[in-house]
Amino acid sequence: MRFRCPHCNTLSNVRNSEQQSPTVTYLYVQCTNLECGHNWRVDAAAALTLSPSARPRTDVLIPLSPYVRRAALGMHMQLAPAGEHKGSGPLQLDLMDEDGPITQHPS
Repeated sequence: MRFRCPHCNTLSNVRNSEQQSPTVTYLYVQCTNLECGHNWRVDAAAALTLSPSARPRTDVLIPLSPYVRRAALGMHMQLAPAGEHKGSGPLQLDLMDEDGPITQHPS
C-alpha cells in the first residue's frame, strides 16, 4: 500500500504497521523523496461493511453500508410469513344513531 506524502506529493511506502484492535491499524509511512524525508502515521479503521462476513465475530461491530442494510431488510421481508387481517371490517360514523356514534359497517 502506498500513500502520497502530504508535503511533497511523492509516493511513499508503508514501513511498519501495528494492529490496535480488530478494526484499527496504525500504518507508519515514509516519504521516498530524500529531500523531504517526512515520516508519519496513518490510522486505518474499518468504516463500513460492504459485504457481510461469512464468519462474523460478535466482538467486531462495523456498521453496515446503507446498500447492505436495504438488501438485508428486503430479504427479511421476503422470508417473513404473510399475515392475515382478521379485523371485523371498517368502522362508520353515524351521528344520528341512538345506540352511539360508532357502528359497524355492514359487510
